[in-house]
Amino acid sequence: MFDTIGTYYHTENALNTLRYISVNNENIDRHTGEIATFGTHKNLRIKVMGNSVSINGSLPKYLFGDNVQELTRKHTQEAIESLSDELHLQLDESKPYRIDVASNFIMKEPLVKYYSALESLARYEKKTYRDGFLFTTNKIALEFYDKNKELQKKKQLIPEIFQNRNVLRYEIHLQKRLPEIFKQDILAKDLYDADFYIKAVDIWKERYFSIKKNRVLTLNSKVISIMDSKTIFNQLALLGLEQVGQEKLLKMLEYERTSLSKMQFKRIKEKINSISELPVLTEQSNFIQELDSKIIQRARYYR
Repeated sequence: MFDTIGTYYHTENALNTLRYISVNNENIDRHTGEIATFGTHKNLRIKVMGNSVSINGSLPKYLFGDNVQELTRKHTQEAIESLSDELHLQLDESKPYRIDVASNFIMKEPLVKYYSALESLARYEKKTYRDGFLFTTNKIALEFYDKNKELQKKKQLIPEIFQNRNVLRYEIHLQKRLPEIFKQDILAKDLYDADFYIKAVDIWKERYFSIKKNRVLTLNSKVISIMDSKTIFNQLALLGLEQVGQEKLLKMLEYERTSLSKMQFKRIKEKINSISELPVLTEQSNFIQELDSKIIQRARYYR
């Protein structure tokens, strides 16, 4: 399930790497005079500077030619060992600085329904674009997008199993401070260690389940049988919140924050959130239940 990996290797023979890559350009640091050489090897971007070599790119694309096929733990080891041989570097001892974990899902509904239901994630900024969106911080990003549209845009072949289907891609980009995220120092050989691999996939799953999801209204005989004035008021409040949009309302509240006291702001925000979570009147939509189930299943059977 690993995709893009960025890793750094320190060696006194760094310049020898230039013999095995396609060199694109060089930059000279004005202050130190050091030369940074940039190049490629297959789909991978390589930077050689001083006694260091950094490598960044998709391991499944390197190994399979695309990232539609998913990288198992065994495939990860195969990719790192193959790249080590080709670049004449001991990359299992290199230090990863970026790790992406990703998977594709064939969904029943148009993807826009899932996008709208994945509402917010605490301390993450939501950024939308034409074919998907991200929840992002300076060191971690969760991305959801239409895999088929990405393949079309890059003029790549869409696998037969994906043709005319709704294919959702969910990726987590672990972009900085990996030892802090994983609570351990990391070498590239850890990527195919069973315990580390499980930990990476669990982070991918757990961050997904931290996302606040829109819930749908229900009104069945059980609800009607317990109706009272408070229940009716909450039902109407929930209808209004659904119409305006919880995320939009919270943004409006944030915009007016300076005109409210701290207590007013806190109470209003808590009330909005409590209305959206009313257990009797709301439930997860069928399509979010579908995605939840697929995430759990994929994490359960990772290898």
